[in-house]
Amino acid sequence: SSLNTTETATERPRKRRHPKRPIKLPPPPDGFQALLEGFALEVVRQRPADIYKFGATHFEDLLRRRQSGNGPTVNDEARAAAVADEDSAASPEAANKRVS
Repeated sequence: SSLNTTETATERPRKRRHPKRPIKLPPPPDGFQALLEGFALEVVRQRPADIYKFGATHFEDLLRRRQSGNGPTVNDEARAAAVADEDSAASPEAANKRVS
């Protein structure tokens, strides 16, 4: 519908797109958080000029390493993330020492 000269976009009634109940999302897969944290860490370390190209290369490399049997498994990544979470919850100083 078109607006007449006295009506503005903010005055038009809004249509409801969905009911006002929270959307229940499935939990992320095992290892997903560790995967993203590893990527974020490499971005901070390497400061790539093109983050999209860097991301594509990073994930292709991880996939190649996993397929060759030289990369970490999903369970290894999930276990490493759990240990890091436990360390940071127990002692922020211990987590800082691991990163250094």
